[in-house]
Amino acid sequence: MKAGSATNCTFTGNSAENGGAMFEGSATNCTFTGNSASWDAGVMIDGTVVGCTLINNTAGNRAGALSKSRAVNSTFIGNIGGNGGAMDSSQAINCSLINNTAENNGGALYNSTAINCTITGNSADNDGGAMFNTTAMNCIINLNSAKKLGGAMKGGSAINCIIVSNNAEYGGALYNAEADNCNFTSNKAKNGGAMYCCNVNNSYFYDNRADYGGAMFGGNATGCIFNLNVAYSFGGAIKSGYANNCSFDFNRAEFDGGAMFDSVACDSIFTNNTAKNSGGAMYYGTATGCIFADNDAIEGGAIARTSADNCNFTNNTAKNSGGAMSEGNANNCNFNNNNANNGGAVYKTFAQYSTFTGNHAKNNGGAIYIYEGINTPVMCTLQGNTADVNGSSIYIHP
Repeated sequence: MKAGSATNCTFTGNSAENGGAMFEGSATNCTFTGNSASWDAGVMIDGTVVGCTLINNTAGNRAGALSKSRAVNSTFIGNIGGNGGAMDSSQAINCSLINNTAENNGGALYNSTAINCTITGNSADNDGGAMFNTTAMNCIINLNSAKKLGGAMKGGSAINCIIVSNNAEYGGALYNAEADNCNFTSNKAKNGGAMYCCNVNNSYFYDNRADYGGAMFGGNATGCIFNLNVAYSFGGAIKSGYANNCSFDFNRAEFDGGAMFDSVACDSIFTNNTAKNSGGAMYYGTATGCIFADNDAIEGGAIARTSADNCNFTNNTAKNSGGAMSEGNANNCNFNNNNANNGGAVYKTFAQYSTFTGNHAKNNGGAIYIYEGINTPVMCTLQGNTADVNGSSIYIHP
């Protein structure tokens, strides 16, 4: 059909080069099954579908079902296309897109817009398991996968979305995309469990997992919450990224950087993060105006090989050295009630204009452990620190 309209119709097994069932038309309450196009749009080009069901339609190069079209209150199941398993250059409103496949990019949507949609179980042989260069608003996006980049989305943006249990090699949910006010839960990847090289605002990350960067690899996070994310190597929440006004709670790294690795943090809060090796909260980075409390590691209970400025460290613990900080720099910081075997507060760290109160070492250096006479503190205040062996406040290793 060309340039027509259909209501309460069934289209089965039709084929064309473009628009296997319809071209420049509209369909209401129709069912499209097993239609095909050798090039683009197994069902329709330049049209509108309302209340329709589109199942197992295919296209050889572009969208499996719709191209340059609009879909409202419709369901897309098992469609297959080259780019855009279900839709290309189209708009979906109040739709369900389920188990569609792209042989290249965009398992469900390619260069499109989705509003109030459910996007589930779609896959792409390359990038964008659910979407490629697509804007999603108020959508539920779950169980999608890409063999390479962006299990849920590559490019584009997600706004007010729930993004759950997607997976890819890089960016379990998002790759090189933008996100605002989203919830990322239980996404997985080798690098960046939830996202890779993305910018994100006011979002929540829970139980995302990756080898590197349990929640994020690269990118910028502002006003976000990171809770119970895991890295099997480095950066329980973020690897090689930037965080501003964020909170990190109960994140974990199997090696270094329980919350962040090789990253920058400003005005953020770190509590109860752990690393099995060094830097319970941060390893190798910079922290400004941050709060570190109840973090834990073998070396550097809160941070290791990191510079801290105007930060507060309370109740952090290291099993070996540097209850709060190991091998870093501290300027204008407060260290209270931190604990370690050696260097209850800091170990091999240069501290200036800082305050040390109530820190404890089971062995040497209740507050500060100085190694071979270097990193001598400057203009610091030390009060009520204790050590079980030597140096209630300061111990200088010979």
